[in-house]
Formats: sequence, C-alpha cells, structure tokens
Amino acid sequence: MGHSVLGVLSLFLLNTLLSCGHTEYAELTFEPNSTTLYSGEHVNLTCHMREANVSEWNYEFKWNDKPLVPITSSNVLRIPELTPDRNGDYQCIAHHNSSEENKRSNRATLSVSAHKPRATVRVDVHLRLFDT
Repeated sequence: MGHSVLGVLSLFLLNTLLSCGHTEYAELTFEPNSTTLYSGEHVNLTCHMREANVSEWNYEFKWNDKPLVPITSSNVLRIPELTPDRNGDYQCIAHHNSSEENKRSNRATLSVSAHKPRATVRVDVHLRLFDT
C-alpha cells in the first residue's frame, strides 16, 4: 500500500482547492423557518456570517439570480407581503467593507402558495335515546 509522495501531494492540493473554492462562509435562512409560505404572509431573509463580524460586511440579496434590493449594511431583509410570483431561489452575497472579499451563501428555495389550507371539522351525531 505504498503511496507516492506526488500522489499524496496531488490529493492534498485537490482537496484544498475544492474546499477553498466551494466552502460557503455565509448561510441564508428564512424566518419563519419554512420553505412553504402563503400569500399575504411575510418572510425575513437573514444572511448569517460564519467566523466573521457581521458589521464588517455589506449584503446583497438575490432572487433567481437577480438583485432584490440595493446592497445594504443590514444582514436581514424583510419581504412584507408574499405573493406566488416570489417563488424561487434566494441567495445572499456578503461584500467585505475594506477589501474585495465576497462570500456567497447557500441557495434556499421558497415556495409561496396562493391559499392557506383551512381545517374543517365535520361532526355526524347519531343519537338513539330509546331502543324500540
């Protein structure tokens, strides 16, 4: 089971490149914590930074790869009244204030349904008071 130094070094470099190139340092979450919401409801998108001071970054929120709002210093974006046309993929990109470093979040999919299901209760009462 001899491993050549070149083979081990190649695997190490490949692993390093893959890790550096694809590691997400930001995480996008929804509040309420659901991927299905209904017309008229609101959602907060939060761009959580890993191992970084939130105030050192400006945030860009994207919906289906299009900017939702201009870049902002707030890591939370509130969408006040959802409609079904807001279905799609959301992502945030954090831009460092004093460098050209950018960190992309995961893509999170949100589904907005037109109507919230309603529960109905039906009671069938068959009461026999007397047995004849």
